[in-house]
Amino acid sequence: PGNIGKAHTIEVLNDGTLVVVLTGRKFNHDSNTSTPELHAAGSGVFRLDPGASQWTNVSHANMHYCCKDLIVDPHDTTQQTWYVAVDNAISPIEVVSGYVSNQPGLYMTTNRGASWTQVFTPHAADSFAVDPNNASEGYLTTNADGLWYTSNLRLADGVTVNPNPTFTKVTSFPHLRPVRVFFNPYVSGEVWIASNGAGMLVGNASSPDRTFEFSAAKFSRPNRSSM
Repeated sequence: PGNIGKAHTIEVLNDGTLVVVLTGRKFNHDSNTSTPELHAAGSGVFRLDPGASQWTNVSHANMHYCCKDLIVDPHDTTQQTWYVAVDNAISPIEVVSGYVSNQPGLYMTTNRGASWTQVFTPHAADSFAVDPNNASEGYLTTNADGLWYTSNLRLADGVTVNPNPTFTKVTSFPHLRPVRVFFNPYVSGEVWIASNGAGMLVGNASSPDRTFEFSAAKFSRPNRSSM
């Protein structure tokens, strides 16, 4: 699928459906100039249904330049609900119109890409993680404004997906560029955060309002000379 050859995420659903995300490709990168980096169209979300011979492009119009992670909601047994993080990418057309970005953020579908809803808009997104033990909670990583949290991914019945969840910034998280969130299945409330520039951090919920105390993960950095 696509025309840029940069596969970022691949998911295999329980019924054999394949879903792939292609991410953006910069074609004018020049670190010595102030010209915005342009992305070629070709990013997006593509689905290959069982028995099909061709991929179906199920992308939202704002996904054509720089998609990131795709997350299948672990609480939807039919695997209809997906979330896709979209980064802040400057497209050639938008540069001409005055350096206006695409509409980055977090997008959600409840029908395997037939339609999409943008559920997070303030900042470009890298990834999203739904708490495997709580269908209403999730953590969003952004590429320049830290970690964000939601507690209402589901409506009051606890089952129906909320089309308009609210997100709040986790102010105790000490870094602007988290990349991915991992839940420790053996320690309740513990999350591990991989970051771009701050290594790995681990946090535990310390109060009902989900305030976290983060500390650097205790692990040894590989010695490059031995690799």
